[in-house]
Amino acid sequence: MKKPTSKIAGRRAAARALAQWTAAREGATLAALRGPSRVRSLSRVRAICGHLARKVADLPIASVAAELERDPSTIWRDVQWLDNEMKANRALSKSIRETEAACARWLKTSD
Repeated sequence: MKKPTSKIAGRRAAARALAQWTAAREGATLAALRGPSRVRSLSRVRAICGHLARKVADLPIASVAAELERDPSTIWRDVQWLDNEMKANRALSKSIRETEAACARWLKTSD
């Protein structure tokens, strides 16, 4: 794979790949995540994408927000909601940890 010419271009490409991977894993489409819907299930997938960007992929939430056509504060708020839900819901926390591990494996193989 050709290296991007700038750090910003590299982050945008990485954010797009992460968003596509997360959407596919969660049974959504990238188009649906970018769309105007405020359905909670799609907000949850966006939150997972932001969480993975921050926790696993070392990407700024702003790059994911740009890719998902959302304001960074919206993604940040969704990530905070997810973090709080994980504290209260053991099953969700376990599921997200498994997703984090799968994402880390995917990132290793996509380099």
